[in-house]
Amino acid sequence: NNGFNIEHLRNFNNAAPRSAFGFETQPGHGASANRGEYSPNRNNIGGVLVDSVGGTTYGGTGVYGAQVGGVWDALLGEGRNFWFFASSDWHNRGSFGPDDRRSTQDFYPGEYQRNYTMVRHGGDTKLRPQTIVDGLRSGNSFASSGQLIDRLAFIACASYTGLAARTNASVEALALAAAQANKDVDVAGCATMGEKLVVRPGADIVVAVVVRDPSGTNYSPYTFNNPSLAQVGIAQPLNMPVLDHVDVIRGLVTGYKTPGATDYAGEWPRTWLANPDMATVPAAAKNTSAAVIKTFNGTSWTSAGGDLLKMSFRIPAVQASQYVRLRGSNLPAAVPYETDAAGNPLADVVTNGGDKTKLKIPCTVVGTTEFNGCPSHLAVVAGQKMVSYDVAAWSDLWFYSNPIYVEVAGKTVVAGVK
Repeated sequence: NNGFNIEHLRNFNNAAPRSAFGFETQPGHGASANRGEYSPNRNNIGGVLVDSVGGTTYGGTGVYGAQVGGVWDALLGEGRNFWFFASSDWHNRGSFGPDDRRSTQDFYPGEYQRNYTMVRHGGDTKLRPQTIVDGLRSGNSFASSGQLIDRLAFIACASYTGLAARTNASVEALALAAAQANKDVDVAGCATMGEKLVVRPGADIVVAVVVRDPSGTNYSPYTFNNPSLAQVGIAQPLNMPVLDHVDVIRGLVTGYKTPGATDYAGEWPRTWLANPDMATVPAAAKNTSAAVIKTFNGTSWTSAGGDLLKMSFRIPAVQASQYVRLRGSNLPAAVPYETDAAGNPLADVVTNGGDKTKLKIPCTVVGTTEFNGCPSHLAVVAGQKMVSYDVAAWSDLWFYSNPIYVEVAGKTVVAGVK
Protein backbone atom coordinates (compact mmCIF):
# COMPACT_ATOMS: atom_id res chain seq x y z
CA ASN A 1 0.00 0.00 0.00
CA ASN A 2 3.08 2.27 -0.19
CA GLY A 3 2.50 3.23 3.44
CA PHE A 4 3.61 1.83 6.77
CA ASN A 5 3.08 -1.90 7.16
CA ILE A 6 3.50 -3.74 10.44
CA GLU A 7 7.16 -4.50 9.71
CA HIS A 8 7.87 -0.76 9.54
CA LEU A 9 6.23 -0.20 12.92
CA ARG A 10 8.28 -3.09 14.34
CA ASN A 11 11.46 -1.66 12.82
CA PHE A 12 10.78 1.77 14.31
CA ASN A 13 10.09 0.36 17.76
CA ASN A 14 13.13 -1.94 17.60
CA ALA A 15 15.42 0.92 16.62
CA ALA A 16 14.14 3.57 19.03
CA PRO A 17 11.64 2.28 21.60
CA ARG A 18 11.75 5.57 23.53
CA SER A 19 10.86 7.54 20.39
CA ALA A 20 8.63 5.17 18.40
CA PHE A 21 6.34 4.15 21.25
CA GLY A 22 2.90 4.37 19.64
CA PHE A 23 0.78 5.65 16.81
CA GLU A 24 -1.95 8.15 16.09
CA THR A 25 -4.45 5.54 15.01
CA GLN A 26 -7.42 7.79 15.79
CA PRO A 27 -6.77 10.66 13.34
CA GLY A 28 -7.92 14.26 13.38
CA HIS A 29 -10.07 15.84 10.63
CA GLY A 30 -13.07 14.07 12.13
CA ALA A 31 -15.65 16.33 10.45
CA SER A 32 -14.18 16.19 6.96
CA ALA A 33 -15.86 14.79 3.85
CA ASN A 34 -13.82 11.63 4.41
CA ARG A 35 -13.55 11.10 8.15
CA GLY A 36 -9.97 11.44 9.29
CA GLU A 37 -9.17 12.14 5.62
CA TYR A 38 -8.77 8.39 5.18
CA SER A 39 -10.27 7.35 1.87
CA PRO A 40 -10.04 5.06 -1.15
CA ASN A 41 -7.71 6.41 -3.85
CA ARG A 42 -6.35 8.96 -1.42
CA ASN A 43 -2.85 9.30 -2.87
CA ASN A 44 -1.30 9.27 -6.32
CA ILE A 45 2.06 7.57 -5.97
CA GLY A 46 3.97 7.16 -9.20
CA GLY A 47 0.75 7.38 -11.18
CA VAL A 48 -0.93 4.70 -9.06
CA LEU A 49 -3.97 5.63 -6.98
CA VAL A 50 -3.46 4.24 -3.48
CA ASP A 51 -6.02 3.84 -0.68
CA SER A 52 -5.55 4.77 2.92
CA VAL A 53 -4.93 1.45 4.71
CA GLY A 54 -8.34 -0.08 5.32
CA GLY A 55 -9.91 2.37 2.87
CA THR A 56 -11.47 4.53 5.60
CA THR A 57 -11.79 4.86 9.37
CA TYR A 58 -13.91 2.61 11.57
CA GLY A 59 -15.77 4.60 14.20
CA GLY A 60 -13.21 7.34 13.61
CA THR A 61 -10.25 5.01 14.19
CA GLY A 62 -7.86 3.61 11.60
CA VAL A 63 -8.14 -0.09 10.85
CA TYR A 64 -4.80 -0.82 12.56
CA GLY A 65 -6.26 0.21 15.91
CA ALA A 66 -9.95 -0.52 15.37
CA GLN A 67 -9.76 -4.15 14.25
CA VAL A 68 -9.69 -6.59 17.16
CA GLY A 69 -6.89 -9.04 16.45
CA GLY A 70 -5.32 -6.75 13.85
CA VAL A 71 -2.07 -4.80 13.70
CA TRP A 72 -2.20 -3.19 17.14
CA ASP A 73 -3.03 -6.50 18.80
CA ALA A 74 -0.19 -8.13 16.84
CA LEU A 75 2.24 -5.57 18.28
CA LEU A 76 0.85 -5.94 21.79
CA GLY A 77 1.05 -9.71 21.39
CA GLU A 78 4.81 -9.31 21.16
CA GLY A 79 4.89 -7.45 24.47
CA ARG A 80 5.88 -4.13 22.91
CA ASN A 81 5.55 -0.66 24.35
CA PHE A 82 3.36 0.54 21.49
CA TRP A 83 0.49 2.74 22.56
CA PHE A 84 -2.79 4.05 21.14
CA PHE A 85 -3.15 7.83 20.70
CA ALA A 86 -5.74 10.17 19.20
CA SER A 87 -5.04 13.31 17.21
CA SER A 88 -6.88 16.61 17.34
CA ASP A 89 -5.35 18.03 14.17
CA TRP A 90 -6.75 21.50 13.42
CA HIS A 91 -6.52 23.58 10.23
CA ASN A 92 -9.95 25.09 9.59
CA ARG A 93 -13.68 24.43 9.78
CA GLY A 94 -14.13 23.80 6.08
CA SER A 95 -17.18 25.66 4.77
CA PHE A 96 -17.44 27.71 7.95
CA GLY A 97 -15.49 30.46 9.65
CA PRO A 98 -13.28 29.77 12.67
CA ASP A 99 -15.91 30.99 15.14
CA ASP A 100 -18.74 28.83 13.78
CA ARG A 101 -19.70 25.77 15.82
CA ARG A 102 -20.39 23.75 12.66
CA SER A 103 -17.61 22.10 10.68
CA THR A 104 -17.04 20.25 7.44
CA GLN A 105 -13.34 19.72 8.12
CA ASP A 106 -11.69 19.91 11.56
CA PHE A 107 -12.50 20.35 15.22
CA TYR A 108 -10.62 22.65 17.56
CA PRO A 109 -7.87 20.95 19.60
CA GLY A 110 -9.64 18.93 22.29
CA GLU A 111 -13.12 19.85 21.06
CA TYR A 112 -13.83 16.34 19.83
CA GLN A 113 -10.89 13.99 20.53
CA ARG A 114 -8.60 13.99 23.54
CA ASN A 115 -5.79 11.95 25.03
CA TYR A 116 -5.95 11.66 28.82
CA THR A 117 -2.41 11.02 30.04
CA MET A 118 -1.03 10.53 33.54
CA VAL A 119 1.79 13.05 33.91
CA ARG A 120 4.06 12.81 36.95
CA HIS A 121 5.68 16.15 37.68
CA GLY A 122 6.87 15.57 41.24
CA GLY A 123 7.01 18.74 43.27
CA ASP A 124 7.05 21.00 40.21
CA THR A 125 4.02 23.26 40.08
CA LYS A 126 4.11 23.42 36.28
CA LEU A 127 3.61 20.85 33.56
CA ARG A 128 6.86 20.71 31.62
CA PRO A 129 7.21 19.44 28.03
CA GLN A 130 9.55 16.66 29.19
CA THR A 131 7.15 15.35 31.83
CA ILE A 132 4.33 15.33 29.28
CA VAL A 133 6.46 13.32 26.84
CA ASP A 134 7.43 10.98 29.67
CA GLY A 135 3.74 10.52 30.43
CA LEU A 136 3.03 9.62 26.82
CA ARG A 137 5.96 7.19 26.84
CA SER A 138 4.57 5.45 29.91
CA GLY A 139 1.42 4.28 28.10
CA ASN A 140 -0.68 5.35 31.08
CA SER A 141 -3.27 7.04 28.90
CA PHE A 142 -6.57 6.60 27.13
CA ALA A 143 -8.28 8.37 24.23
CA SER A 144 -11.92 9.43 24.03
CA SER A 145 -14.04 11.19 21.42
CA GLY A 146 -16.96 13.52 22.07
CA GLN A 147 -16.34 13.57 25.85
CA LEU A 148 -17.87 10.08 26.03
CA ILE A 149 -15.82 9.48 29.18
CA ASP A 150 -13.44 11.87 30.89
CA ARG A 151 -11.95 9.70 33.65
CA LEU A 152 -10.74 6.12 33.69
CA ALA A 153 -9.18 4.01 36.42
CA PHE A 154 -8.20 0.63 34.98
CA ILE A 155 -6.19 -1.77 37.14
CA ALA A 156 -5.29 -5.44 37.39
CA CYS A 157 -4.19 -7.04 40.65
CA ALA A 158 -2.83 -10.48 41.49
CA SER A 159 -4.79 -12.68 43.88
CA TYR A 160 -3.46 -15.86 45.46
CA THR A 161 -5.06 -18.27 47.87
CA GLY A 162 -4.62 -17.53 51.53
CA LEU A 163 -3.38 -14.24 52.96
CA ALA A 164 -2.60 -12.81 49.51
CA ALA A 165 -6.19 -13.21 48.30
CA ARG A 166 -7.97 -10.18 46.89
CA THR A 167 -11.69 -9.79 46.41
CA ASN A 168 -13.28 -8.05 43.45
CA ALA A 169 -14.70 -5.48 45.85
CA SER A 170 -11.27 -4.61 47.25
CA VAL A 171 -9.81 -3.99 43.79
CA GLU A 172 -12.88 -2.02 42.74
CA ALA A 173 -12.32 0.16 45.81
CA LEU A 174 -8.75 0.92 44.67
CA ALA A 175 -9.99 1.89 41.22
CA LEU A 176 -12.83 3.97 42.62
CA ALA A 177 -10.53 5.93 44.92
CA ALA A 178 -8.22 6.66 41.99
CA ALA A 179 -11.09 7.80 39.76
CA GLN A 180 -12.60 9.99 42.47
CA ALA A 181 -9.27 11.72 43.07
CA ASN A 182 -8.33 11.69 39.36
CA LYS A 183 -5.03 10.07 40.30
CA ASP A 184 -3.01 6.98 39.50
CA VAL A 185 -3.09 3.63 41.30
CA ASP A 186 0.26 2.73 42.86
CA VAL A 187 -0.27 -0.42 44.91
CA ALA A 188 2.03 -3.43 45.24
CA GLY A 189 0.74 -6.41 43.31
CA CYS A 190 -1.30 -4.24 40.94
CA ALA A 191 -0.66 -2.57 37.58
CA THR A 192 -2.38 -0.03 35.38
CA MET A 193 -2.19 1.05 31.74
CA GLY A 194 1.28 0.82 30.20
CA GLU A 195 2.56 -1.35 33.04
CA LYS A 196 3.08 -5.06 33.56
CA LEU A 197 2.05 -7.20 36.49
CA VAL A 198 4.41 -10.10 37.15
CA VAL A 199 2.64 -13.06 38.77
CA ARG A 200 3.23 -16.69 39.65
CA PRO A 201 1.54 -19.35 37.51
CA GLY A 202 -1.97 -20.05 38.72
CA ALA A 203 -2.66 -16.57 40.07
CA ASP A 204 -6.09 -15.06 39.63
CA ILE A 205 -6.08 -11.62 38.02
CA VAL A 206 -8.72 -9.25 39.35
CA VAL A 207 -9.50 -6.54 36.80
CA ALA A 208 -11.38 -3.43 37.92
CA VAL A 209 -12.59 -0.52 35.82
CA VAL A 210 -14.12 2.77 36.90
CA VAL A 211 -15.15 5.29 34.25
CA ARG A 212 -16.79 8.67 34.49
CA ASP A 213 -19.57 9.18 31.96
CA PRO A 214 -20.09 12.91 32.48
CA SER A 215 -23.67 14.08 32.79
CA GLY A 216 -24.90 17.18 31.00
CA THR A 217 -23.75 18.31 27.59
CA ASN A 218 -20.57 17.80 25.61
CA TYR A 219 -19.11 20.22 23.03
CA SER A 220 -21.46 19.23 20.24
CA PRO A 221 -23.58 22.22 19.15
CA TYR A 222 -26.45 19.95 18.10
CA THR A 223 -29.40 19.33 20.41
CA PHE A 224 -31.46 17.00 18.20
CA ASN A 225 -31.47 13.24 18.73
CA ASN A 226 -28.64 11.10 17.41
CA PRO A 227 -29.84 9.88 13.99
CA SER A 228 -27.72 6.72 14.14
CA LEU A 229 -29.30 5.67 17.43
CA ALA A 230 -32.74 6.66 16.13
CA GLN A 231 -32.46 3.68 13.77
CA VAL A 232 -32.73 1.35 16.79
CA GLY A 233 -35.33 3.37 18.68
CA ILE A 234 -32.99 5.19 21.09
CA ALA A 235 -33.72 8.89 21.66
CA GLN A 236 -30.48 10.56 22.78
CA PRO A 237 -29.46 14.15 21.97
CA LEU A 238 -26.18 14.49 20.09
CA ASN A 239 -24.87 16.85 22.76
CA MET A 240 -25.80 14.49 25.63
CA PRO A 241 -24.18 11.14 24.77
CA VAL A 242 -24.40 8.18 27.13
CA LEU A 243 -21.86 5.38 27.41
CA ASP A 244 -23.58 2.22 26.20
CA HIS A 245 -21.00 -0.43 27.09
CA VAL A 246 -17.37 -1.25 27.84
CA ASP A 247 -15.57 -4.16 26.16
CA VAL A 248 -12.56 -5.92 27.68
CA ILE A 249 -10.21 -7.27 25.01
CA ARG A 250 -7.53 -9.83 25.84
CA GLY A 251 -4.65 -11.23 23.82
CA LEU A 252 -1.77 -13.59 24.56
CA VAL A 253 1.86 -12.45 24.53
CA THR A 254 4.21 -14.72 22.58
CA GLY A 255 7.35 -12.56 22.28
CA TYR A 256 9.07 -10.38 19.71
CA LYS A 257 9.08 -11.47 16.08
CA THR A 258 12.48 -11.92 14.42
CA PRO A 259 13.33 -9.51 11.57
CA GLY A 260 13.45 -11.43 8.32
CA ALA A 261 11.26 -14.26 9.58
CA THR A 262 8.15 -15.14 7.59
CA ASP A 263 5.87 -13.81 10.34
CA TYR A 264 7.64 -10.43 10.67
CA ALA A 265 6.39 -8.57 7.59
CA GLY A 266 3.04 -8.37 5.86
CA GLU A 267 0.80 -5.84 4.14
CA TRP A 268 -2.76 -5.23 5.30
CA PRO A 269 -5.08 -6.45 2.51
CA ARG A 270 -5.82 -3.86 -0.15
CA THR A 271 -9.22 -5.51 -0.54
CA TRP A 272 -10.22 -4.92 3.10
CA LEU A 273 -12.98 -2.38 2.46
CA ALA A 274 -14.74 -4.73 0.03
CA ASN A 275 -13.87 -7.92 1.93
CA PRO A 276 -13.13 -7.33 5.64
CA ASP A 277 -12.12 -10.91 6.37
CA MET A 278 -9.36 -11.66 8.90
CA ALA A 279 -8.53 -14.80 6.92
CA THR A 280 -7.06 -12.50 4.25
CA VAL A 281 -4.70 -10.78 6.73
CA PRO A 282 -1.14 -12.14 6.73
CA ALA A 283 0.00 -13.88 9.91
CA ALA A 284 2.51 -11.11 10.59
CA ALA A 285 -0.23 -8.49 10.90
CA LYS A 286 -2.66 -10.22 13.26
CA ASN A 287 -2.98 -11.78 16.69
CA THR A 288 -5.50 -14.59 16.50
CA SER A 289 -5.65 -14.90 20.29
CA ALA A 290 -7.11 -11.40 20.72
CA ALA A 291 -10.83 -11.29 21.48
CA VAL A 292 -13.49 -9.52 23.51
CA ILE A 293 -13.73 -11.57 26.71
CA LYS A 294 -16.14 -9.42 28.72
CA THR A 295 -18.71 -6.71 28.04
CA PHE A 296 -20.14 -4.45 30.73
CA ASN A 297 -23.25 -2.32 30.35
CA GLY A 298 -26.10 -0.90 32.37
CA THR A 299 -27.10 -4.37 33.54
CA SER A 300 -23.65 -5.35 34.81
CA TRP A 301 -21.88 -2.22 36.04
CA THR A 302 -22.74 -0.36 39.24
CA SER A 303 -23.22 3.35 39.74
CA ALA A 304 -20.70 4.73 42.23
CA GLY A 305 -22.04 8.30 42.37
CA GLY A 306 -20.61 11.40 40.75
CA ASP A 307 -21.23 9.99 37.25
CA LEU A 308 -18.82 7.13 38.03
CA LEU A 309 -19.51 3.55 36.94
CA LYS A 310 -17.59 0.63 38.46
CA MET A 311 -17.16 -2.93 37.24
CA SER A 312 -14.82 -5.87 37.80
CA PHE A 313 -14.16 -9.50 36.90
CA ARG A 314 -11.55 -12.22 37.42
CA ILE A 315 -9.26 -14.06 35.04
CA PRO A 316 -8.75 -17.33 36.93
CA ALA A 317 -5.53 -19.32 37.30
CA VAL A 318 -3.44 -17.65 34.59
CA GLN A 319 -0.80 -19.80 32.94
CA ALA A 320 0.24 -17.60 30.00
CA SER A 321 1.51 -14.03 29.63
CA GLN A 322 -1.18 -11.76 28.24
CA TYR A 323 -2.65 -8.27 28.13
CA VAL A 324 -6.05 -6.68 28.61
CA ARG A 325 -7.31 -3.44 27.10
CA LEU A 326 -10.62 -1.58 26.91
CA ARG A 327 -12.86 0.08 24.38
CA GLY A 328 -16.33 1.57 24.72
CA SER A 329 -18.96 3.42 22.71
CA ASN A 330 -22.25 5.29 22.84
CA LEU A 331 -23.49 2.83 20.20
CA PRO A 332 -24.77 -0.64 21.12
CA ALA A 333 -24.11 -3.65 18.92
CA ALA A 334 -26.07 -4.01 15.68
CA VAL A 335 -26.72 -0.34 14.93
CA PRO A 336 -27.24 -0.36 11.14
CA TYR A 337 -24.17 0.90 9.24
CA GLU A 338 -22.36 1.76 12.50
CA THR A 339 -21.67 -1.46 14.49
CA ASP A 340 -21.83 -5.16 13.72
CA ALA A 341 -23.59 -7.82 15.80
CA ALA A 342 -20.51 -8.12 18.03
CA GLY A 343 -20.30 -4.36 18.61
CA ASN A 344 -17.30 -3.74 16.34
CA PRO A 345 -17.20 -0.42 14.46
CA LEU A 346 -18.10 -0.60 10.77
CA ALA A 347 -16.53 1.29 7.89
CA ASP A 348 -17.20 5.03 7.95
CA VAL A 349 -17.63 5.25 4.16
CA VAL A 350 -21.40 5.13 4.73
CA THR A 351 -21.27 8.50 6.51
CA ASN A 352 -18.51 10.12 4.44
CA GLY A 353 -19.90 13.05 2.47
CA GLY A 354 -17.09 12.72 -0.05
CA ASP A 355 -19.03 9.99 -1.88
CA LYS A 356 -22.77 10.54 -1.70
CA THR A 357 -23.48 7.24 -3.43
CA LYS A 358 -22.44 5.35 -0.28
CA LEU A 359 -24.39 7.38 2.30
CA LYS A 360 -26.90 5.26 4.23
CA ILE A 361 -28.22 6.99 7.38
CA PRO A 362 -30.90 9.67 6.94
CA CYS A 363 -31.07 12.75 9.14
CA THR A 364 -34.76 13.60 9.33
CA VAL A 365 -35.19 16.02 12.26
CA VAL A 366 -36.61 19.36 11.12
CA GLY A 367 -35.66 22.22 13.43
CA THR A 368 -36.05 25.95 13.69
CA THR A 369 -32.29 26.61 13.73
CA GLU A 370 -29.13 25.02 12.34
CA PHE A 371 -28.62 23.32 15.70
CA ASN A 372 -31.95 21.88 16.85
CA GLY A 373 -32.56 20.10 13.55
CA CYS A 374 -30.47 18.52 10.81
CA PRO A 375 -28.23 21.36 9.55
CA SER A 376 -28.20 22.61 5.99
CA HIS A 377 -24.60 21.62 5.21
CA LEU A 378 -25.26 17.86 5.38
CA ALA A 379 -24.91 15.91 2.15
CA VAL A 380 -28.25 15.45 0.37
CA VAL A 381 -29.30 12.37 -1.61
CA ALA A 382 -32.58 12.44 -3.57
CA GLY A 383 -33.79 15.37 -1.48
CA GLN A 384 -32.96 13.69 1.86
CA LYS A 385 -30.31 15.02 4.24
CA MET A 386 -27.89 12.26 5.21
CA VAL A 387 -25.63 11.81 8.24
CA SER A 388 -22.24 13.20 7.22
CA TYR A 389 -19.51 15.68 8.23
CA ASP A 390 -19.62 16.78 11.88
CA VAL A 391 -23.00 15.18 12.56
CA ALA A 392 -21.47 11.81 11.62
CA ALA A 393 -18.64 12.36 14.08
CA TRP A 394 -20.86 13.46 16.98
CA SER A 395 -23.13 10.46 16.35
CA ASP A 396 -20.37 7.85 16.61
CA LEU A 397 -18.22 8.07 19.77
CA TRP A 398 -15.56 5.70 21.11
CA PHE A 399 -12.90 5.44 23.77
CA TYR A 400 -9.84 3.18 23.81
CA SER A 401 -7.49 2.42 26.68
CA ASN A 402 -3.91 1.32 26.51
CA PRO A 403 -3.17 -2.20 27.76
CA ILE A 404 -2.18 -3.70 31.08
CA TYR A 405 0.29 -6.55 30.64
CA VAL A 406 0.38 -9.67 32.80
CA GLU A 407 3.69 -11.57 32.74
CA VAL A 408 3.52 -15.07 34.17
CA ALA A 409 6.83 -16.08 35.75
CA GLY A 410 8.61 -18.72 33.70
CA LYS A 411 6.49 -17.99 30.62
CA THR A 412 6.90 -15.41 27.83
CA VAL A 413 8.64 -12.27 29.04
CA VAL A 414 6.91 -8.96 28.29
CA ALA A 415 10.18 -7.48 27.11
CA GLY A 416 8.99 -4.06 25.96
CA VAL A 417 7.72 -2.94 29.36
CA LYS A 418 9.72 -2.70 32.57
